Amino acid sequence: MLKTEQTDLEALLRMSSQSSDFKAGKISCSNRQLHIAYFTTLIDQKLLQEYVIQPIQKCASTAIIETLQY
Repeated sequence: MLKTEQTDLEALLRMSSQSSDFKAGKISCSNRQLHIAYFTTLIDQKLLQEYVIQPIQKCASTAIIETLQY
């Protein structure tokens, strides 16, 4: 991970901890980590599961979901 990516991720995680409707987390898929951030007022758990997590799982049969903060 590049230093700027790490800094951006840390900023997203700080925002997530400071706001009740902003969430950030990561999805590990094969050997890659995808970082996601979203507002729960715009995207609910069902939409996240159906349109983000499930398509990623279908793309890689070895997808592992890690530490998503809800």
